Amino acid sequence: MTLFENLFESLKSLLGGNKDDVMSMEEKRSSYRLPCHINVQCKAEGAAFHALSTDIGSTGMRLEASEREKIKKSAKLVITISDKKTGALGPPIPAEVMWRRRIGETGRVYLGVHFACRPESLKSTWVGPYLEKLGYHEKAKAAERRRFIRLGSGLPVEITATRDRSRIGSGRLIDLSGGGAKAQLNGHCASGIEVVMKIGPLESLPAIEVPGSVVICREDREKEDMFVVRTRFASLEPAVHKALKKYLSTLQKRNSTL
Repeated sequence: MTLFENLFESLKSLLGGNKDDVMSMEEKRSSYRLPCHINVQCKAEGAAFHALSTDIGSTGMRLEASEREKIKKSAKLVITISDKKTGALGPPIPAEVMWRRRIGETGRVYLGVHFACRPESLKSTWVGPYLEKLGYHEKAKAAERRRFIRLGSGLPVEITATRDRSRIGSGRLIDLSGGGAKAQLNGHCASGIEVVMKIGPLESLPAIEVPGSVVICREDREKEDMFVVRTRFASLEPAVHKALKKYLSTLQKRNSTL
């Protein structure tokens, strides 16, 4: 066993990780992530490099690093915080790379990493105090409440820009509520722009067009060349509001029979 492997396994053992601690795909999807901007130092077998954490949660984080770092899927990492401004100093955390994806032609890559320890052991690393400082647990609970309010649909959706009616992309609706929606699209758009979502049709209900604005648009972690877009609906005209309520009612009835 190399020196690095010994360090990794020692940290993993100390923090309660074991070979059976493998997350299911459903657990990965439901794990709440908080957007962040943390400079970290990563150690891998025979390499050390700087990276930027762009989101973090109780089960893992997403890192942005130089494409020159030849870190592959399944690589083991030991991650230490290197940004003293956060005030979240503490012991390193062991992690494993679950996926790697290029960021266009920027020379950068995203690395999705899973912490190789139990969530309750995070307080023994720098991650625990950082999440606590950000109020992570309260925000995660709020996100979980919103998740139950939203109705999964899988309906066809198309998004166009309000300004010039240019087509941004099409795909499927992931969830829908009275205040907004989340969709998987084949096109990218900037956060903050005003859009119109064409949703449906749904059973006997015709397609509806709902105006809103883009809250966030990110790469889909599960499907290459696809994007996940979350929108917030604007103040709706009475007719649109009525049509949206019919959609939500129909989806609720349909979901309750599954």
